[in-house]
Amino acid sequence: MTMHARRVSGALVCTDRNLGAAVNGITFYVHVTAPNNEMGMSAYFEADISGTVAGNCYGLGSWINTEGASPVVGSHLLTPFEGGVYTGEAQANAFIVFGGQFQAILAGAPGHLFAFRFNTNQTVTALMQAGSPGSVGFVAGAGTNGTQVGYIPLAAIAGTAYDVNPVWVRVYATAT
Repeated sequence: MTMHARRVSGALVCTDRNLGAAVNGITFYVHVTAPNNEMGMSAYFEADISGTVAGNCYGLGSWINTEGASPVVGSHLLTPFEGGVYTGEAQANAFIVFGGQFQAILAGAPGHLFAFRFNTNQTVTALMQAGSPGSVGFVAGAGTNGTQVGYIPLAAIAGTAYDVNPVWVRVYATAT
């Protein structure tokens, strides 16, 4: 199927499934039997560039813009991305990565290489908000030796004494 659209008013839905609630934006539903597809079963985006990069380049962007006073109240999430893996059966032998796989396949070493870049005009509460201690692999009482050089706020863990005030990671100069 090929689609070309200059402007879409309302929703663009590509599905053979009744999605129930009102659909906004673009929706894809794909069912794959015996999947073996590393190019994105539901969607794949690729951008080829040439010449000198004249500014920041993003392969895909997603923003939520609010108008006027903040419409977010209580503990509701406001996030530009939500995704995950759902299985209805045990996955004892599976290697599941529910957050994403990020790759840097480079011909040579760049001047700098980062897995993530955070850009905010406010101080973050923590790098992550965990729904439970196990969701970040928290082990109480674990420690290490070495020259301590600082702390990093790692996670605010819901349902614990660290729900509002995050747990911190001590940063060491060496892993001893």
